[in-house]
Amino acid sequence: ERSTFVAAARAFFGYRTWIPGWSLASAECSARAQACTRDWVRHGGSFDDLRRALPDDALEMLVPQGGSIPALDVARTKHAFAVARHSLLDPRRPLRSLQAIFSEAGPQLQRWRTADVVIDLKKPSLWPRVPEVPTAFQHPAAVLAGEVDMSGVPGPFIVEALESAPDFVRWESVRVDLGGGSDARGLLKFSATGVFYVAAR
Repeated sequence: ERSTFVAAARAFFGYRTWIPGWSLASAECSARAQACTRDWVRHGGSFDDLRRALPDDALEMLVPQGGSIPALDVARTKHAFAVARHSLLDPRRPLRSLQAIFSEAGPQLQRWRTADVVIDLKKPSLWPRVPEVPTAFQHPAAVLAGEVDMSGVPGPFIVEALESAPDFVRWESVRVDLGGGSDARGLLKFSATGVFYVAAR
């Protein structure tokens, strides 16, 4: 499944950033949404220009936050994105505790931090979440899950980061935002989100 996100990130580099009357603002592929989207900003174009340029994508109108009427100067195009998931529970590769995985993966995460790649692992909680079970429930065989946010990833390093991330991380989305100015590092801003899984003990 990781290879699917790597392929999506590679495809970003081939996306058109400008079509007549529109510029690309961002692109994202999400396993949860089962879609890859591209958000566009209008520069004198029309929705028909997007339809002609991207005939295989569906066109979505975007409604401003707090509004009810679709905006005329932004739009989103979308196509399907499927990720084949595999089971996390493999007796041949048991999950390890949070302390154990950080002992092993810590040096790699530190190298990323030195390269100004921000990776934020949120406090894990019981997984799957069942309303009837208290969040403080503990069991030797319990599985914990926490969110992962990776941002500030420079250029093509996003491919390496997605491929070489510790094996306890399962990616959920990859995104690129297009900036402006003359700083090459600021033109393409990559990020990714995911979930990490660990044993309770």
